[in-house]
Amino acid sequence: MNKPELAKEIACKAGMTKSDSAKFIDAFIEVVGETVAEGDSVDLKGFGSFFLKKREARKGMAFGKEIDMPASKTVGFKAGKTLKDAVN
Repeated sequence: MNKPELAKEIACKAGMTKSDSAKFIDAFIEVVGETVAEGDSVDLKGFGSFFLKKREARKGMAFGKEIDMPASKTVGFKAGKTLKDAVN
């Protein structure tokens, strides 16, 4: 499912316009991104948690040669019980 399809489904379920649901999705993505970038987590009970993951600098292999991989940050997501149960 892509973003326009998601906006359409949310609009149907929430009784709102597709345009309003698309604005909601954009705002949700922006708020989650800003919050996680600040080092805080976003916990949605039943759905899951978005959080910042930090990776330490390390050695790796590329094309048979050892390389230095710098420290980095990424977004983690852990599914909540309700989401897990919906998938099973």
